[in-house]
Amino acid sequence: MRLRGQEEAPIELLIGVTVLTFVLIIAYYVYENASSQQCVEKIKATSAELASVISQVAQGGPGTTRYFSADFSCEDTSTRISYVIIGKGNKQTCRSLFGRPDCYMLYVFGNVSGNLQLVHAEVLQNVFSPPKMDVGGSTLELTCDYNTLIKGQCGRDMEMPARIYSMRISKQADGSVLISGVD
Repeated sequence: MRLRGQEEAPIELLIGVTVLTFVLIIAYYVYENASSQQCVEKIKATSAELASVISQVAQGGPGTTRYFSADFSCEDTSTRISYVIIGKGNKQTCRSLFGRPDCYMLYVFGNVSGNLQLVHAEVLQNVFSPPKMDVGGSTLELTCDYNTLIKGQCGRDMEMPARIYSMRISKQADGSVLISGVD
């Protein structure tokens, strides 16, 4: 008399291991996707907050100052934020939002699956003159236009690499917004 259960056990074990392997692969994929989405949402929220603070300062009088801590760091493996930069918006967007050809935007560029891409953009409300950034003692006017930004051809000195920043954002006597503490 033969015991059938013992003959079928290796096949059942092989099927069980195969199913478990597929479940683990799917779980890993879901985890990676959720992590990537959380990273992008965090960057969008930080960008929106920073744009709001810059817009509030621009709306205030000379001497208006706000301090802001921006966290542009991300530990996600598929989306790496490369840099954040302020530049001119494209003319169509500016006309549709403000009825004028010039406006300024906060752009977030990232390395998404090996390609440099625009991850997020925020319009800077009430900012109609070029914002300035104090970088290492030099004040730079942020005048790079949208088409140059998209091609990645703006000066590297205007980029903020992805990390945590403590910023001082103030309105100057000439009406411009100065962002300092970024170095």
